[in-house]
Amino acid sequence: MAAITTATMTSKIGGRMTTKIAAGVDADQKGLIGGTSDVFMAEVDNTANASTDCYFKIYNVAAPTFGSNAPDFVGEVRGGAKRTFTFLKGMTFATDLSFCVVTLGGTTGNSALSGVNVRIITS
Repeated sequence: MAAITTATMTSKIGGRMTTKIAAGVDADQKGLIGGTSDVFMAEVDNTANASTDCYFKIYNVAAPTFGSNAPDFVGEVRGGAKRTFTFLKGMTFATDLSFCVVTLGGTTGNSALSGVNVRIITS
């Protein structure tokens, strides 16, 4: 299991940047903020998996069951690519922020994909 790091930033678009290396469906990707936050940007780097697409899912739940809870956002990232998702006005998460990176989209996809780096900028 890779570590999550959080750094406070002095940017106008967000106050925290959370970085997860080798994302999948780890328990430490749940309840990242501990309360209300806005997501402004998420960068998903899938360059380590040249032939496997991945799906980045964000949840407004402190402890979702990946594969059962419906995600609030799903973004596809092609194999061998890096993609940045931008939410100009911020995407509000009133409960908490959790995420996963898996090989299938939709609610039921819960097969973890390793080697994916994720950076999220939040308030």
